[in-house]
Amino acid sequence: MKNEKFPKFWFDSNACFGYVESITDLRNAFIQNTSKYSSVRTFVEFLNLCKQHSNNESLNFGLRVEHSGVKTLYQFLSENGVDLNAI
Repeated sequence: MKNEKFPKFWFDSNACFGYVESITDLRNAFIQNTSKYSSVRTFVEFLNLCKQHSNNESLNFGLRVEHSGVKTLYQFLSENGVDLNAI
């Protein structure tokens, strides 16, 4: 099921931080967190590396050390109806 409303969440990394409210925002976070020095090469890989904050209660995902929760950003978006095949 495709969700027409993108789920808003906080994203935090060394390269950028702030609310992600659209696919465009998410793509921008991906671009800012990749470089020729980064091991991340695909968008799906990026989504699977981003984890929920360790408190597991907030909609806070990222790549920082405190983002060690169980749920990945890929799982969160899938559960909220975002069509990840269309990204």
